[in-house]
Amino acid sequence: MKVQAQKLIDILNKQLIANKSLLAVAEQKTEVIKQNDISELNEILKSEQKHIALINQLESQRRAETVQLLSGQLMSGQEEPVLSDVMAVVSGSVQEQLKSLQRELVTCIQHLKERNDLNQQILYQSMQLVNLTLDLIQPRPQTFNYERPQKQTNGAKIRSVFNSKI
Repeated sequence: MKVQAQKLIDILNKQLIANKSLLAVAEQKTEVIKQNDISELNEILKSEQKHIALINQLESQRRAETVQLLSGQLMSGQEEPVLSDVMAVVSGSVQEQLKSLQRELVTCIQHLKERNDLNQQILYQSMQLVNLTLDLIQPRPQTFNYERPQKQTNGAKIRSVFNSKI
């Protein structure tokens, strides 16, 4: 059981490293968004996708290793074992390592979630600024009276931002 527990610890270490790396990418993403560098943002998004694929692969390995480690020891009605189930059957230094890794992973994932929320807020505010700027450049005509949708106005000119007759 100790060998299987060590495999699980190795997988959790890899997950922690991958999540920390993804957090670093998310922090880079914040700066790139602030700088409005779209080409660099595309590269960061590609890097994020690679990190996420790796994290998903490691999570699958962790699940499989946890099931194998706890084979025959699952509680009735429980579909998938969790890390706390493993900690209940191991003892000593292995249990301490698992608890430590669990704490670090939870902390890292919380920081990652906070950073992603910040990035989302920055992007949302950027979109609001773009829309405001567009509205200032090309205001929409306000209609206060009812008009028939089929009615075509031949005399009305469509306002454009660019003068194409120059």
